[in-house]
Amino acid sequence: MTTSRRSVLAGCALAVAALVPGRAAFCEEERVSIGAGSVNGPFYVAANAIGKVWKRVGRQPSVEITPGSIHNSSLLHRGEVRTALISQGVVWESWHSVGLFKRQERHTKVRAAIPLYLSYMHGWSRPEAGIAAYRDLAGRTVCAGPSGSASDAWVRRMVGAIGTPAKRYVTASYADTVGLLRGGTIDAASASGEVPMGPATEALTTLKARIFGLRHPEDVEKTIAAMPFLQSAELPARTYPGQNEPITTVADWNAYFVNQDLNEELVYAFTRTAFESRDLLASISPALRAVQPEHVRNIMLPLHRGAYRYYQERGIPVADTAKPID
Repeated sequence: MTTSRRSVLAGCALAVAALVPGRAAFCEEERVSIGAGSVNGPFYVAANAIGKVWKRVGRQPSVEITPGSIHNSSLLHRGEVRTALISQGVVWESWHSVGLFKRQERHTKVRAAIPLYLSYMHGWSRPEAGIAAYRDLAGRTVCAGPSGSASDAWVRRMVGAIGTPAKRYVTASYADTVGLLRGGTIDAASASGEVPMGPATEALTTLKARIFGLRHPEDVEKTIAAMPFLQSAELPARTYPGQNEPITTVADWNAYFVNQDLNEELVYAFTRTAFESRDLLASISPALRAVQPEHVRNIMLPLHRGAYRYYQERGIPVADTAKPID
């Protein structure tokens, strides 16, 4: 880091430390870009809500359209964006150079800040297919989302772990799954995502499709053993039309991550303000109703020091693997 850059960052730290509550002095060095997702997708909507919080701490955020989690992790590690919304599983695999990032550069410059909401692994199938759980996908044709997506990779790995791989996989957008089901091209669709998902709801209301999860406890255990970043979860009853009972499955936390070099005082100010602005977040993105500081216990990756200081002050414990390493 150059002497001039150190001076600017030191000035930023002093400016933020001297804030009146909830307001940060603007510093050109710390403009904040937010890696989001496709336009009007869940990450894009949530990123715009997070951008409102940045404005409350005196920053001018820019929401960047991206292909999603996998690209966001790479962009954040390289410093091409300063912050990003990413599935924790994606960052976990990049840290350990496995799965989606096998034999690739580890994204060790990515730091966690705020847990956001769960993405539930669940599927929807043609009613006549008789699919009640992921193990019933054996020998079937399945669409798990776009090619190269985390969801597509994870459903293949999951059914492999429980010993019931599908016969054939089709890659397509989730919006296309309703037509593929209607035409009999696929037997089921699957996603790891925010719920309720529009295509799943449409399939239920127009095709009388059936929602399914893992259902069997032994399949949950096998899935988590293969993908340790997942956790056992219940898809709440009435998430979808006609779904009157909770569905046993697994889920992954989506989180807000920042680059390791982002100013500590700035990240602390943002973290504090974000939790003080939960009503604002939820008013823009319904998924962000789940934002609670106590959910940091589900973070498995190193926290940024600024965020960690906030949780320490609140007396909220974090996992050993989430303690700062810088």
